[in-house]
Amino acid sequence: MSHPLDGPQAKVERAKEHARVLNHEWRVFWEARANEESLDVGFDGTWYKISTSPPLKEFPPLRFSVICGDIVHNLRSALDHLVWQLVIVGRREPGKWNFFPIYTDSSDFMRDVKCRKRKRGPGPLEGINPKGSAWTFIEELQPYKRRELGMDPRAHQLAVLRRLSNTDKHQTLHVYMAFADIESIESLVEWNPAAVLLEKRHGSLPISLEHETEVLRLRFSETGPDPQVQVRMNGAITFDPSFGDGKFQPTLALISTEILSFVNNIVKRSQRFFV
Repeated sequence: MSHPLDGPQAKVERAKEHARVLNHEWRVFWEARANEESLDVGFDGTWYKISTSPPLKEFPPLRFSVICGDIVHNLRSALDHLVWQLVIVGRREPGKWNFFPIYTDSSDFMRDVKCRKRKRGPGPLEGINPKGSAWTFIEELQPYKRRELGMDPRAHQLAVLRRLSNTDKHQTLHVYMAFADIESIESLVEWNPAAVLLEKRHGSLPISLEHETEVLRLRFSETGPDPQVQVRMNGAITFDPSFGDGKFQPTLALISTEILSFVNNIVKRSQRFFV
């Protein structure tokens, strides 16, 4: 006889397989099509501008976005399958209304889940005892709980997963973008140590695959020594691939490692509800 969590765990394992494939194929693609890295120093008034050349010779294939969607789909459905099994173990009949709720606002969770009005029909946790440990477990996992710690609930692993899932399922393929790791860039930029650095700004835009992209700005005191800003390409620039809707772009590492591990941990911790 199979265990109730065999299905959710199989979904997680499938997500792991997709993650391994995507990370491998991305590395192979990058190594074969990467441009020679270069940084240029320019001027804009009192600012020194550091820009990077396009990192790739061509755009990545749509296949990467499809595989990313497969990772997200399997992780999201693993959580929904978990809720389905929790209803069954409570000797209730699950239905199409059951799914794993993910909320960044506590009032929305109260309205839609915990204090849902009967006239609206059954809620996502219908069939699970509201006073039981399984319900408490799911409620404590809600992203809005982070607000109590002074953290942004939208950055919670489950909130990120929900947004990625909605984009892939209802809207479009995830957009591929790359962001430069600022530490690797700063390690290649040097200036006169006697100069007085007044301000430093990091570029937040994704790296263009067609033209130069500004990644760093430096402003020095005009009354101090000549900054003599220069670039020494004695190291490598690290680029982080990301997938999202074009405005919201979590990195591949966040998706394939952190979020995957988070969901896997949820499934494993749920074992106690099935003994």
